[in-house]
Amino acid sequence: MNKIRHGLFSFFFTFQAFFRLAFPMLFSLNLLGVALGLLLIFTPSNAREYSEIICLCFAFSSCSLLALKHFYPTILAKTDTRSNKIVVPLR
Repeated sequence: MNKIRHGLFSFFFTFQAFFRLAFPMLFSLNLLGVALGLLLIFTPSNAREYSEIICLCFAFSSCSLLALKHFYPTILAKTDTRSNKIVVPLR
């Protein structure tokens, strides 16, 4: 169990650079996808079902990213196997 926790900790610890570098751009692209899906929903065309699917996929992806960012310190604290459990919060 300790090896699994150590592996998860090292996996999630690498996400720290992701949140600082790529998260804002990826979240902006997801919001752009949601806006595009909403725009396609309200335009008169035959692709209504596909635009709803596009909007839902991007909305789900955005919510997943927000949940990962919100619960990231908790996940790190739970999987930490070091003796001093100091987790630096995200800024």
